[in-house]
Amino acid sequence: LNFKMPGNLAAQIKWKDAPIQLEFVVEPQRLVIRQDGQELGSAPFSADDIKRLQTATLTWGNGIFGKLNGTLQNSMRKPI
Repeated sequence: LNFKMPGNLAAQIKWKDAPIQLEFVVEPQRLVIRQDGQELGSAPFSADDIKRLQTATLTWGNGIFGKLNGTLQNSMRKPI
């Protein structure tokens, strides 16, 4: 997937037959997706975009591709 809109980031997860750790991180000037500590993708992110995240909500287990077919072993959200 490749969308041309501010704050969008998509990356392909590397399959392995074991639990994986995914991180979705807001860093200064960019968004980052990591799998098991390895960066899968990043996108530019500005201070104006951070304002939009202040009221964002997060729902575990149901995404744009439907219900999660797996088990979340640990999940947390750190404030921005």
